[in-house]
Parts: sequence; structure tokens; C-alpha cells
Amino acid sequence: MKKKIIIPIGIGIVALFLVIGFIIFDNNKIVSTITLDINPSIEINLTRNEKVKSVVALNEDAKEIVNGNLKGKSIDDTLKQITDNLIEKGYVAEENFLEIILYSEGDISNKELETKLKETLEKKKIDSNITTIKKVSKEDEELAKKYDVSPAKIS
Repeated sequence: MKKKIIIPIGIGIVALFLVIGFIIFDNNKIVSTITLDINPSIEINLTRNEKVKSVVALNEDAKEIVNGNLKGKSIDDTLKQITDNLIEKGYVAEENFLEIILYSEGDISNKELETKLKETLEKKKIDSNITTIKKVSKEDEELAKKYDVSPAKIS
């Protein structure tokens, strides 16, 4: 009699762990990739719940901008931190203006991201011209790797 109860309970526990594992994996999967090109070229990878999975410096200049631990932060907090680092490291010109190339693929739209970025910059009293790239080609991706910039900048 005990065997008849133990087997279904064991199967139920295994199924429960599989479901929990799938939920954790699915929420950690990268669903959006954003690239920002100012002079530093930065790639931000987001999970389904718009938390930062990773931030990648695509060139030497970007390494000092993404030096903090941004993993697990919201996109808003990440943009704020990157903006603070750009100001601190002197990438914001004396006239408080940034020229930015923005590219996003995945779940978060370019328009939504552009709005978030503009709001972040406005809070810091920084004017900007944001050029949004809608699509990059395979050729752009190959050239970008060659020259250590993002595909959006090449595009």
C-alpha cells in the first residue's frame, strides 16, 4: 500500500521541480538585445521581465562605462547608471549633448526604449539626438566585429 502512494508522490515532486526549473530558465532567457552607440558602444541583454542579463562593452571606450555590476537591474536603472558613467568619464560634451545610435531587437520596442532613454537623459539635463536603427544586415554584423563597434553603428 505504501508503494502505491510513494510512486505518485515521487512523480509529482519531480514534475514540480521540472516546472519550477522551466520557469526560472524561461525568465532568465535573453529576449531583447539593445545596442547604444555614443562613442562607447554598449550592448545590453534583457530577460523576459526586462531585467539585465548582461552588459557587454563592444569597444575599449565602453569598458570604463560598463564597469559596474548591472546584472539583474531594471533597464531604467541600467540606463541611469550608464548615463552617470558617461558624464563622470567625460563623454558628455560641454554643451550637455549626446549623439546616440540606438538599436533594439526582441521584445522591447525601439520606440519604448527611445522614450526611456530620453527620459533618463532629460532628468540629467542632457539634450540628445537619438538615431534609431530598425534593422541591421549580416554584412553589418561582420563589419562591426572587424571594427569593434556595434552593427547599428556600421548600419
